[in-house]
Amino acid sequence: MKPRKITDRKIKLGLIPVTMNTAYTMTINGAKKQIAENGDQIELIVQAPSSNATTITEQGNIMETSAGC
Repeated sequence: MKPRKITDRKIKLGLIPVTMNTAYTMTINGAKKQIAENGDQIELIVQAPSSNATTITEQGNIMETSAGC
């Protein structure tokens, strides 16, 4: 018996930046560029913090609330 082949499924890639700053913008642009170059089988999900002074607690909360995406 051969394993079942899964088709028409996108990989969901989550990005939770620490802060909303220039490094965040560069990272998101780089991720979008790589996805564009490697095909449309990747869906980028960005869950940004509420401010430029977020905490590790907020990042954890973002992860927990978006785990079902």
